[in-house]
Amino acid sequence: MFLQVQSQTATFLGVCALLLAGCHASSDRLERPMDGPSWSIDSLLHSNHTPSWEDAIAMSQWLAASDPRASLHEVGLSDVGRPIHALVLAGAPRVGDDGAQDMAALRDRLDAQGPEVVRVLVNNAIHPGEPCGVNASLALAAEWLSLPDAPDHPLRHASWVIVPQYNVGGASRRNCCTRANQNGPEAYGFRGNAANLDLNRDFVKMDSRNAASFVRLYHAVDPDVFVDTHTSNGADYPYTMTLITTQPDKAGPVAGPFLRETMEPGLFKGMRDKGWPMVPYVYSLGETPEKGILAFLETPRYSTGYTTLFGTLGFTTEAHMLKPFEDRVQATHAFLQVLCDWLKEHGSE
Repeated sequence: MFLQVQSQTATFLGVCALLLAGCHASSDRLERPMDGPSWSIDSLLHSNHTPSWEDAIAMSQWLAASDPRASLHEVGLSDVGRPIHALVLAGAPRVGDDGAQDMAALRDRLDAQGPEVVRVLVNNAIHPGEPCGVNASLALAAEWLSLPDAPDHPLRHASWVIVPQYNVGGASRRNCCTRANQNGPEAYGFRGNAANLDLNRDFVKMDSRNAASFVRLYHAVDPDVFVDTHTSNGADYPYTMTLITTQPDKAGPVAGPFLRETMEPGLFKGMRDKGWPMVPYVYSLGETPEKGILAFLETPRYSTGYTTLFGTLGFTTEAHMLKPFEDRVQATHAFLQVLCDWLKEHGSE
């Protein structure tokens, strides 16, 4: 028995050593400069694959190093002990170091854009098994940075802060099969974080380090618009994209009617014009819709419910899990582009 325990202990310690070596290798890989992006726009938008956490941060590093309109910032720790990053895209170029920067540098970059420039915060992979927004956001960032500066450039009208992967611990637990019946990608992260918390239920109780980091980031950015990207859970319907708009009555007597009567209809029209008609996200009162449907009320434990407490207009994209991953990514990409176009026309309102 003693020899058996010794053998099992040695095996366990060996596995731990390999895991620690893998973690150190990942950190070293992130610190080395890249000769070019590991993911092209085409591979992000037209494949059945999604970047790992290492790949997503490496591509964000490359974007920040290749264009002064982009900068990458470490904004706090996750429960797994690795940093959460935010990629800032802004019209006025950064000044100084092109490496990873802190929250103070992020705040300075946004303040340098001027008070008339709208601020948008996009959060991806709060549930890493739903990574449509990871691909869509990185592709959109690369597209915008490939365009020369001009008066009508998207970044002249809005500054975008993109969290490539928020749930770092869950994103690091890659697997193929924890999202039953989901149509791709081939590998993705796990819903729970390193402490097995659902981070999209943690914005009031704040049991996770991720939530504490998000709150600091959110208040540093002070966004006008917030988007959290997701994939739906199981229901079947014709549309590739559904949308949870924060409940307008929570937004107050001025922002609420504006959201309901102006902004939301504009976004639905924009998606229809792009060939990706979307519908509101709903759930059924019973097992089937015949018993009635309800709109989703996101209380403050959810991300958009939390951000609305502070006057931000929040949207949760819910791409349909039964549609091919490529379609879900493109529909999420289309929504972000529609939001960008809408802000260009109406941001001053």
